[in-house]
Amino acid sequence: MNMSNNTIRIYITLSSFNILYGGSALASEADARNRFIEVSAGYEYSDNIYKSPNRKKDGTTTTAGIELGYEQSKANNRITLNYDGEYSETSEADLRSNSYWVGHSAISQDVFSKNLLFNLEHIRQRYLIDQTQTALDSNQDERDLLTAGLQWLIPYSPRATFILGATHTQTWFKEEKINDNSTNEGQVSLQYAFDDISQIQLSYVRSQNKFDDFDYTYNEHNLDVRLTRQYLLGNYAFNAGGNWVDTSSEKYDGYHYGFTIDARLHRHLFIFHASQVLTNTSAQVGTDDELDFSNKQLFYRTNISLQQQYTSLDKRLLSTIRLYYNNDDAITSINGSDTGDQDRYGAYARLTWSFTNKLSANLFLNYYNAELSTSDTKKFAEAKIGSRYNLNSSIYIQFTVSFEKQNSMRNAAGYEEKNYATRIAFRY
Repeated sequence: MNMSNNTIRIYITLSSFNILYGGSALASEADARNRFIEVSAGYEYSDNIYKSPNRKKDGTTTTAGIELGYEQSKANNRITLNYDGEYSETSEADLRSNSYWVGHSAISQDVFSKNLLFNLEHIRQRYLIDQTQTALDSNQDERDLLTAGLQWLIPYSPRATFILGATHTQTWFKEEKINDNSTNEGQVSLQYAFDDISQIQLSYVRSQNKFDDFDYTYNEHNLDVRLTRQYLLGNYAFNAGGNWVDTSSEKYDGYHYGFTIDARLHRHLFIFHASQVLTNTSAQVGTDDELDFSNKQLFYRTNISLQQQYTSLDKRLLSTIRLYYNNDDAITSINGSDTGDQDRYGAYARLTWSFTNKLSANLFLNYYNAELSTSDTKKFAEAKIGSRYNLNSSIYIQFTVSFEKQNSMRNAAGYEEKNYATRIAFRY
C-alpha cells in the first residue's frame, strides 16, 4: 500500500518459526537479534504533502516510534512477537496527527501431545478505501482478520497420517463495517510420505461463509490434492482440485490450482509461482496496496509471478527482482453490483549493499498498473534510495530520499511527490 508519509504506523507480528542453534555464541546472537526494544524519532520533508495535482505545497512531518521484538521456539510452542508503533504530526493543520497499527501474528501450541495442535493467527492491514484517490489518512481504513483452529494428527502408519481440523475466521473493519465477514471450516485430510523428500496430501474442506451486515451466507466445498518434493536444485509444490459453492439461490463450480518451484544456480535463486484460488472480497489476503473491499463479491484470483535473487561480495550485496500478474474473476456479487475481471501487473526491484558492518545502502523501485472495481485504471510508480549508519551496536541513523507518482485514466487524483526523511533509533 502506498502510505502517506504523515501517518502513524504500528506493526504487530506474531508468527511461527524454527531456529537452529549451532552453539552458545550463535544462540546469543539470535537472542540479541530477536529480543529487543527500540525507540526512534524521525523528521520528513515533502514537496507535495497533500498528494495533490493542483494543491502542491511543501510540508514537514515529525514522528516518534517504539518497537518491541521477541521470538521463541520450543518443542511444543512456536512464537514470534513484534510490535512497531509510530506517532506523527505534520506542519499542515488540515492534516491532523494520526495513529494506527497493522501487522501479522501467529502462534502454534501443542495441546496435551504433539499430535493435537492449536493455531492462532491475526492479520491487521491498512488499505485505501477508494483506490482511485491518494493515500492520505482520510482515505484509509483498517481490517482485522483473526483465525483460530485446532488440528488433530492421527498416525496410521510410519508413512500415512490422517488429519482432522476445525477453524473459525472472523474479519472486522474499523470504519467500513458493512464488509464484516465470518467463516467456519472443517477439514479431513490424508497425508502420505513416499520418502524423506516427497509427500502427497488429499484433503476435503467444507466451510460456511457469512457477510454479517448483509445477512448473506454461502457454503463452499473444496477437494484438493497436493504434492511436495525436493529435487536437485531446490523444491517444488503442486496442488489442484475443485470448488463447489451453494448460495441461497444459485450453485457454482470451478477449480483451483497452485504451483511453486525454486531453483538455486550458484549465487542466483529463482522462484516461479502460479495459482488460482477462490476467495471473497472480505476474506482476501494480499499485499496492502492491492486490496479492494469495495464490492462484496465471490471471485477467483489468479496470480503469476517470477522472482530472482542474486548475492555477491560475500553476501554483502543482495538484489531482488519480481515480476507479477494478478487477475480477479468475480463469479457472483453479494450486494448486486456488476461483476467482471480486474487485472493488475507490476514489477519491483530491491538492491541492498552492506559496505561495512556500520554502513549500508539500499535502492527500491516499484511500478504497477491496476484495473480497479470502478473500471478506472491506476498507474503507480515509486523510487527510494536510502542509507543506514550504525553508530554502535545499539544506535543507528537512517536517511531516505523517495519519489512517488500516481495517475488514473478517469480520475484527477494523480500526483507527484518528493520526500526526504531522516530517522534515529536506539535498540536495547
